[in-house]
Amino acid sequence: MKKNLTIYPSNNQGFTLIEVIAVLIILGTVSAIVISKTGNFASGNDVIMEAEILKYNLRYAQMKAMNSKDDEIWQITFPDASSYVLQQYNSVTSSWDNEDLPGQTSATHTFASNISATAYPTSRYNNWGTPVQNDRTTAETANLTITVSDGTNSRSLIVTKNTGFTHLP
Repeated sequence: MKKNLTIYPSNNQGFTLIEVIAVLIILGTVSAIVISKTGNFASGNDVIMEAEILKYNLRYAQMKAMNSKDDEIWQITFPDASSYVLQQYNSVTSSWDNEDLPGQTSATHTFASNISATAYPTSRYNNWGTPVQNDRTTAETANLTITVSDGTNSRSLIVTKNTGFTHLP
């Protein structure tokens, strides 16, 4: 018994795999550009990014205080709503000395444009990593909340009293 094999003509009118992949790459690139240019999406990401950087720097200040030889106090303070500074308390001069933030050549971090802190208490840490009040010895009695906002989107960081654990709820 002989089977009939159908032979397709060589002038098929379909797309090759390379053509399909090229179209998908072009569509992916165009959609990525369109999404990144959307105002709310981009500004929302800026708020998240700045909140994460601030969280990292607060944890860095706490770590520096915990790794200090003496009873050094470290703090993140806000001179204004658009920036913050890492400082170490100098007990000899009874003043605060600026210290470079990790990965930067400055003690000051300035938020991206249109981003500001709407509530920004100074966060001080003793050698146990505990948040302390202005007198540098009394532990904070309540959690500290720092809010980063662009006017539309906002993220609040919480520095937990007693432990100093910093997180974004």
